[in-house]
Amino acid sequence: MEFYRSVSEFTMPTHERRFFLRPALSLAGVFSALLAISGCVSAASGTESSEPDIGKPLTTLSTKDLRLPLESYLPTAGQVREFDRARLVLVNRCMQRFAFSYKVDVPAVEGSTDSNSRRYGITDSSLAAKKGYGLATDAEAHPATPELGADEQTVLYGEGASSLDGRAVPEGGCLGEASRGLDAHSPKGADFTLTQQLAFTSFKQAQEDSRVRKVVKAWSDCMAEQGYHYANPLAPLSDPKLGDGTGADAIRTARVDLDCKTRTNLVGVSFTVESAYQQRLIKQSAELVKATKEARDARLRVADSLV
Repeated sequence: MEFYRSVSEFTMPTHERRFFLRPALSLAGVFSALLAISGCVSAASGTESSEPDIGKPLTTLSTKDLRLPLESYLPTAGQVREFDRARLVLVNRCMQRFAFSYKVDVPAVEGSTDSNSRRYGITDSSLAAKKGYGLATDAEAHPATPELGADEQTVLYGEGASSLDGRAVPEGGCLGEASRGLDAHSPKGADFTLTQQLAFTSFKQAQEDSRVRKVVKAWSDCMAEQGYHYANPLAPLSDPKLGDGTGADAIRTARVDLDCKTRTNLVGVSFTVESAYQQRLIKQSAELVKATKEARDARLRVADSLV
């Protein structure tokens, strides 16, 4: 549930950005979008004002082996790649009916396999010592996409003429046809984006929880003692003063950041509290998350048959 990756990867617009000539968000832009979205998303089936009991918070800095409850219902980064590849197979089959070809290589999943490595800010000490706030690899390479003529764009997107050379263009173009084919056996009403919204909701709820507010303030005060002034652990990730996040200043800031996280147990408290909110949301939205999991599994079966 890594924000800079999963904030939009489960939805069709991301696949359009990556493989169908749509622009991609920068890392800082994704974090800004995350904070904006998390501020306006509400729970799908109501909210409870009481703070859930969490018992004794986990003590940890690393999120490497941690999995939030909702992750059991959503695709992994590797599964998203399978969906991408299967979708492109279906798109190309459709395009071939119109004597066109659309072949794109799907890049391998790179970087950290820790799905929560930046949910509460940076958490990887060894990476931070080398790259500060930078990622383990360079920004994800976007595959080269074919040059499209006007007719090819009409067939791919379904925008423009409703037919070409006497053959009807599918609703939503070959892209729409491929999406419908990929989800042909998914339960009615299943929507990955709704369950993803629950993940944003849990993040927002946890950030408003008194125990998380307390530990974030402790982290912020700890940073301030060393001359670094940030309101929350996501703020350094989009600080323009740190440039691309990999310079000497960024590495020094990251070192203090992680030390303060260790001192305050920010990651352990945040993860424990958010897990409790996610369990509550799963209980409130049992049918929704069940349908999402069934849709994921159905989509995987289709993808396995194609790739």
